[in-house]
Amino acid sequence: DLEGNIIEVNEPLLHLLGCSNKEEIIGRSGLQFIAEQDRDRAIKDMMKAVEVGYGAPMQYTFVGKDGGEFDGEASAALLRDGSGSPVGLISLVRNITDRKLVEEALRESEEKLRSFMDSATDFYTIWDSELNLVDLNEASLRYPLIRLPAGVKKEDFIGKNMLELEPHVKERGRYDQYLEVIKTGKPFFTEDIVPYPKHGDVHLEVRAFKVGDGLGIVTADITERKLAEEALQESDEFSTSLLDNSPTPILVIDPDTSVR
Repeated sequence: DLEGNIIEVNEPLLHLLGCSNKEEIIGRSGLQFIAEQDRDRAIKDMMKAVEVGYGAPMQYTFVGKDGGEFDGEASAALLRDGSGSPVGLISLVRNITDRKLVEEALRESEEKLRSFMDSATDFYTIWDSELNLVDLNEASLRYPLIRLPAGVKKEDFIGKNMLELEPHVKERGRYDQYLEVIKTGKPFFTEDIVPYPKHGDVHLEVRAFKVGDGLGIVTADITERKLAEEALQESDEFSTSLLDNSPTPILVIDPDTSVR
């Protein structure tokens, strides 16, 4: 009723609260089944529902017959009599404990994923279905393909389209290939060369794969490896300085499988 007292319940609510019959609930205040810390908020929500005619789903901590607490969600609609006068509220209550556990697990997974991405040396970028940037890791701020100015923050680029960040990706055919990955779900792998005025050509290894409705791209800078390969192809002599200064582990093996 409008005082918050329970005048009728169904069997699912009895089960939810751990009660065996309606007599255990009918006549009691609905606030008795809401944890004390949420009661003031529940009263305000109920008053608003009476005022506007409905109450949007709100989350509260509910208390069962045995005193055990659980996460629940309640929505409400105003009941009127034949003359249109309000006489009470009908409320739908759901146990959302499992949903909350899943949400918490996802938050923990996202935190772990964020920690992993930001500690990775490869460039991780995530794009939506229209190839607008959704997320990127810290290493991507040094991504030669995007060429971000020094000192920028990734938040400055979230939401921008790939063509805005790197117009030449369309000319090289990569843009359409990325859209094809989103359309078909078939991963894409390639090696790319990007002209970089300050440092010469940058060699990249690019892996693209579908993520949800969008695209994930993992890019690795393989310039040092490519330079080492070219040096070895051009001469039988080792470019000692190149091998010693390369940050990439390089192993050179003779045709007879001996390590040189």
